[in-house]
Amino acid sequence: MAEETSLAALQALRAWLIAEKRAPEEAGEDYVLAGGARFPKTTRTPVSSSNNFLPLNALVHAWSTADLPVGQYIRDARTNNVARLAHLDRPDVLGYLKGEKDWSSRISAEPPQSGQAPASGEVAAAQGAKAADNK
Repeated sequence: MAEETSLAALQALRAWLIAEKRAPEEAGEDYVLAGGARFPKTTRTPVSSSNNFLPLNALVHAWSTADLPVGQYIRDARTNNVARLAHLDRPDVLGYLKGEKDWSSRISAEPPQSGQAPASGEVAAAQGAKAADNK
């Protein structure tokens, strides 16, 4: 069974980062994103790096530290006990989060068609197909 991830959380985070140009508001263990949507910081997104799905807080950290050299980013992630993007995945994912790209190859789901998010079944199917390809 594929690990549950939230494409909606990823899309809400991206919309927030593009519109607000700052890290999202924190409310306890949640982030408050565009339209008041709340997601736990630990919500797994369909962004994978080093064969792990990354939680929202890892993506917020990567975005917040985008200007740091990679070595400093890695040390900062370790210090703050946050999952991190692999060195080679970082530019691709950051480009997506900043709105410089419409999609990232590190997202384990099919890209939305005509601005529409894929149905949850399509996301699960894409994740299953990717997992089968990696075996």
